Amino acid sequence: MIVTRGQLAAAGAYLLWGLLPIYWKIVDHVPAFEILAHRVVWSAVVLAAVLAVRRDWSWLQRACGERRIILLSALSALLLATNWVVYVWANNSGH
Repeated sequence: MIVTRGQLAAAGAYLLWGLLPIYWKIVDHVPAFEILAHRVVWSAVVLAAVLAVRRDWSWLQRACGERRIILLSALSALLLATNWVVYVWANNSGH
């Protein structure tokens, strides 16, 4: 049986997702909003580094020029943040 890169990526994602609650138990003394804030900041740092290495900033200039894209991105960010706060809070409070 030949294993594809996609299958390996899926297996890795499931493994990490399954182990993530153990991490949340280790940091259960940290408020969910603080964990979310760290996730946002470090994700932005990593994204900026990747874009700097790839020198691929053109999409950002186009996106900032269109109100619809900004609003949809803000809505997506709000929904994702809500999802993550509830997920982290639920894990930290034993649900």
